[in-house]
Parts: sequence; C-alpha cells; structure tokens
Amino acid sequence: MRSTQLWHCLIVFWFAIFSPANVSAKLLQIIHTNDLHANFDSSDTPGRGGYAAVKGLIDSLRDAAALKGIETLTVDAGDFADGSIYRYAEKGGAPLRLMDAMGYDAVTIGNHDWLIGTSQLDGIFGMVRPHTRYLGANIAIPPSSKYLASHIESHTVLTRAGARIGIVGLTTSDLIYSWRMNEGGIDSPKKVGADLISKLKRETDYVFLLSHLGHRKDKNFVKKVRGIDLVIGSHSHDFLYDPVYREDPDSRTVPIVQAGAHGEVVGDLLVDLVPGQPLKIIRYRLIPVQSRGPRDPHVDDLVKKARLSLEEQYGANWLSEPVAFSQVPMLRPDHGPTVWGTFYADTLREVAKADIGLDISGYYGTNQPPGPITREALYNFFPRTFDLKTPYGWTIWKVRAPGWLIKLTITTALKFGGFCNTSNISYDLKVKNGKVKFKNFKVGGKPFSDTKIYSLGVSEGIGRGSDEISSYLRAFFKPKDTGLAVWSAVEQRLADMNKATFPPPYFEIPKVMIDEDLQD
Repeated sequence: MRSTQLWHCLIVFWFAIFSPANVSAKLLQIIHTNDLHANFDSSDTPGRGGYAAVKGLIDSLRDAAALKGIETLTVDAGDFADGSIYRYAEKGGAPLRLMDAMGYDAVTIGNHDWLIGTSQLDGIFGMVRPHTRYLGANIAIPPSSKYLASHIESHTVLTRAGARIGIVGLTTSDLIYSWRMNEGGIDSPKKVGADLISKLKRETDYVFLLSHLGHRKDKNFVKKVRGIDLVIGSHSHDFLYDPVYREDPDSRTVPIVQAGAHGEVVGDLLVDLVPGQPLKIIRYRLIPVQSRGPRDPHVDDLVKKARLSLEEQYGANWLSEPVAFSQVPMLRPDHGPTVWGTFYADTLREVAKADIGLDISGYYGTNQPPGPITREALYNFFPRTFDLKTPYGWTIWKVRAPGWLIKLTITTALKFGGFCNTSNISYDLKVKNGKVKFKNFKVGGKPFSDTKIYSLGVSEGIGRGSDEISSYLRAFFKPKDTGLAVWSAVEQRLADMNKATFPPPYFEIPKVMIDEDLQD
C-alpha cells in the first residue's frame, strides 16, 4: 500500500514539473522601428525623432529591462535609406553606417532601400561592409551581386529568453517598385514566405515576420500563411497603438504591430514566451521619441559627419537658402489634396505641357512647417532618386493614358491606403463595399471621357517605370523624359513668383470629394 502511494506521489510530482502549464515562462522585450527614411535630424513633428534620439530611447528601454532580468530583441522593418537628402551623404553610404550604429538585431530591406537598383545597392554594401543582419527572403540576388549575397539573408535564428526565434524578412513585390531590381528581382512574398515559415516552424519555438508589405497585406498574409507567431510591420506608415489581431488558417490568433514612420515613435512590446505555447502579449505601446531626450553621442557624431558630406557636395549656404515663405505647412497629400501637394502636381503638368498632373502620395517625404522654405526643404518634401550620380532626384516625364486607366489608378491608390495627387482634374468619388462610383469628373472644367487619351505630367517613378518595365508599356504610354528635375522645376516656379509669400491669393487646390467605405 505504502509502495503504491509512493509511486502515485512520484508520478504526480513528475507531471507537475514537466507539464506544459508549468514550463518556466520568460519575458522578452521587443523594440521595433520602421520607415525611418533617413530622417537623421528629426521627424515630421517638431521636437520629435532624429536617429540619435531614437537610439537613446532604445538604449534606455533596453537598460531598464536588463535591470529586471529581461532580455531585448531590437528590429527594424525597413525603408531606412531613402526619404531625405541624406540619401546622398557619403556617396550613399551614410544610411548603412547609421543603421550599424543603431544596434539592431535584424533589419528588413524595404523598397525605398533598393530603389537605386541592384548594381548601385551592391556597390554601397561593398563600400560600407555593414555588420547589421539584413533580411530579404524574397529578394532574388543575382550571382554578380556578391556583396548583397554576403550581407542579405532570408532569415535569422536568435535565442532570446530561452526560446529559439526565427525571424523572416519579406519586402513588397508591387510592380510599381519591383522593376527597379532589374538584376535578380523580387519574388512573391506569399510563396517564398509560406515555405520558409513552415520550415522554421519545425526548427524553432517561435517565428516572427519582419514585414515590409504594408498593413493591409500583413493582415491578408496572416489569413493565408500558417506558422506565424508575430508580425512586425512597416511600409504603410501606420501608427498602431494597439496590436491588430488576425486568425491564420489554423485559427491561431496572430498579433500585428507597426510603429508609424520617420522615427517619431518607437514600438515597445513585452511578451511572455513559453515554448510550445502561444506568444502572450503582456504590454504594448508606442513611445514618442523626444528630440531633447536621451541621445546617443556616437550617432550624433555620425549625423554631423553626414551633414558635412552634404554641405561639401551641395554647399551649406545653397541648401539653407530660403526660396519662398509659406503661410501654410508643407503637408503630404496622404489622403486628399493639399496646397503644396497641388503645387508639385501643377509643376509636373506645366513642365510636361500635359492635360493632367498626377503622382502618388507614397512618393512624398516629410511634412515641413510654415515659414521660410529652403532648397533642402523642397527636396525633403519629394525626396526620391534612382541614381546617386544625379544629385537632384527624379525628373519630370510625360506619358499618355486613356481616361478609364486614370480612374482605375485613382481608385487603386485609395484601396491600398494612398492617394493620387493630381492637377487640373476634379471629381466626387464614392467607394462602398468595394464598388467605385465617380461623379462630376472633369478635366480643366470640361467633362471627362473614359475613352479619350489624355497626356499626363508624372514623376520619374511612373514615367521611367512605364519606359523600362516592358516594351508593351512603352508603346502604350509613350513616355518621354523632360530632363528637368522635380526639385529644380518647383524652385523655378517659386522664383517666377519673385519669392512671393506662398500660396498666392489666386491659388486653388482641386475639388476632390472622397466618400470611402473600403473593406480589408
């Protein structure tokens, strides 16, 4: 009898120790950023951001967690290189050097990091030889790009808080961007990601997706792909103050987080890890980055070095010279027309001598405050380049397109959370349950025709894309490069106003009314 009781006690003791409910849980702090866009000095919001302040906050959070015995994982989800004039600093090497100094455990390559093309990107990686882990599982790297091949991985596996964590990096494959990876290419995120995540799920305790797909696509990705435990997103610049949850094909609930853009906030996620059990979120918050808060002196020094590089290239006085005085802030046309967005679209149309000016809100950079507008501010409002050897950014192109395609472009941009910034057109648009209806669509005050071929002034992002993606698109759109940079053209239009206070009394923005009810 006593022997039976002894065995019973031993069995209870054994299962009490080794049952899943009693496996020791460990906390892990995950610090994440995204879409820094080379905003070395500050973010859109006065008093916020700057790489040195971002690094100072990250270090403060990491140190506070360490005092409690909590380990930290620090990641960035991409778009760190292109988005300000600092893209040109140190022959394009400054963004990679700054990311090395930030101390990330893993960084995904975003579309604005590879828009300079395969060859130039390979050259910059060869020049800098960064030590940061860069991820891009669906980036097809050609054999000729030896530096990209040695520095960009599909995934990494790290041990934190006693758990093996697989981190997969995926970048957007949207054709509007992907054609720039003209050697190699960008493969389907879903196909590449599903296979890799399935493999890692068998080999690790948790799989995190470090995604540069955008929030809408992140949600759809989770619905279709098994095995993800956490999505850390980017690309769409969403400030997610609470995790967004979606169920995967196995009805597992997966959290999705994202930390805005431009280093304005840092994401701070505290999770409970029990191998064999779902990840549990204990705390999540977006912490504002105060420019006057703790700063990292080494990062500050690197930013100063990058600034000197720019001043040597352009001239300090030339960059800082005011070319206009604005009574209104320079606001991106994110979700509708703005004064300065319209001025840029008008410039595209006038330089191209076209019926319509059209561009995409995602091409615009950082908002600027009212007051004196410098040359540098003009560039940072539209900070795009394909070639580091052309230091004035994208040029203005002229293309042609039928009316129905112009409408389709406008509605597609809306469905993906963007906006088509236009000149010389007006319309009312209603989107409900995925159905689109236009009313009062006019060009130059005249009725719009779906079948008419219109000429459009566009930026190089659209014009050169239609020229280089395929011969069919070239024949259809008939693209032509005016050779004049957007930056130079905008400055010239302001000069023609004799540096008058902007906007002038006669200036109008397009009459665009949008009633949206878009579905996931």
